[in-house]
Amino acid sequence: MKAKSFAKNESDNFYEFVCAEVDVLSNEQSNIFTMMTNLNLTRRHKSIRGEILSLRKILDAHFELNSSKYVWQDEVIVDSAKHMEGLVSKNQVSVDTLVYFWKCWKEKIVNILEYLACIDVSEHKNYGQFAFNFLCVWKQISNMNEIYLLLNPDADWVKKMGTNILKRNGKLVSVDVHPIISAARSYWCSELFSVGMMVLNNLEALHRFFVKNTISVFCQSRSLTLIYEVAKFLLDSKFLNQSFGLKALQKFVRFSVEHFSGYLFPLDWRKSLTENMVSLRRTEVSRYLLKETIHEHIRRNGRLTYGCNACQFGKQIKSSFQSKIVVFTSKALQLLHKN
Repeated sequence: MKAKSFAKNESDNFYEFVCAEVDVLSNEQSNIFTMMTNLNLTRRHKSIRGEILSLRKILDAHFELNSSKYVWQDEVIVDSAKHMEGLVSKNQVSVDTLVYFWKCWKEKIVNILEYLACIDVSEHKNYGQFAFNFLCVWKQISNMNEIYLLLNPDADWVKKMGTNILKRNGKLVSVDVHPIISAARSYWCSELFSVGMMVLNNLEALHRFFVKNTISVFCQSRSLTLIYEVAKFLLDSKFLNQSFGLKALQKFVRFSVEHFSGYLFPLDWRKSLTENMVSLRRTEVSRYLLKETIHEHIRRNGRLTYGCNACQFGKQIKSSFQSKIVVFTSKALQLLHKN
């Protein structure tokens, strides 16, 4: 509150910025709409700190909601930003708003990690400054040398590194840049993985909710494509190594692959011909999922035979829909038969 009082004596623009920052840092409960308002304000003032923390608070608000509180859409969302704004203005969330804010947040975290991988590159310099400040590190230039002062020498990350990294000059405590980079990288890699896992757990819970309550086939299959997309991003990330729970991520990929084919080729083929399902199949992630489905089918059942699996599988696809997926699958099966 003191910060807001002091800011009142400055310009309206500065006061607006301070109010937004204070609200973002506050632990007080607020609704999605208020969080989104603060996010927009921090973006307007180009506050990376405010934007990252706002996005995380919005994600946490999604995680805290029961699956039944999510609004479900029965079509492929073309304009994610417009869709998000429409729902948030009514204090509502959906599977698409969850993934939208996840993508916004993880983009910022990747920028931080990109900077930490090469601090001499100025492209993400502001993200680096945020990462250092987040660890209570203040950078100063003295005699053309960079000095990294610790505002909190008793921080947990400093204790883990050991006191031998500390340099004391009177009351000032500093440290070389490399331990800071190591600590920051460790923290943000862990955050990227843990938040990603929370997104995946939420998506899986939503999928099971859609199935249990017989909510549209589109919603059920759409949630699988999102699970696959998020899990594959984390698996393929150059910032996450074997020390993270990659087996858990592979489990989510298998889950989406194993269940998705049932929606592509249902016993009642008419279910696959609805407009929203045709649109979903045309998405890039669906094509990748189909490819994984074919590979998984081959892995489980061995080499496909022309008179049996390959022919029937191809006929199912051809009769179900005409799209790029058909061309891809037909060619794949022909090659498998020839081999």
